[in-house]
Amino acid sequence: EVFSDCFPGSNFLLTGVGFQDSNAHSANENLRLDYCRKLTTALAIFLQDLCANIIFFRSAWGFGVL
Repeated sequence: EVFSDCFPGSNFLLTGVGFQDSNAHSANENLRLDYCRKLTTALAIFLQDLCANIIFFRSAWGFGVL
């Protein structure tokens, strides 16, 4: 709700990689870099495909390209 209150009408995709032993926001916080890399790669591919589909459908229906 915080983001939607500050930025009405905007869309957000909030992600994270956390495990039981991550100790989030503590002195000995840690991340599993292999999972962070996988998540980042998956999001990049998803957003690339999403953008490509938007451009394709807009141009196919005569709405112009972004």
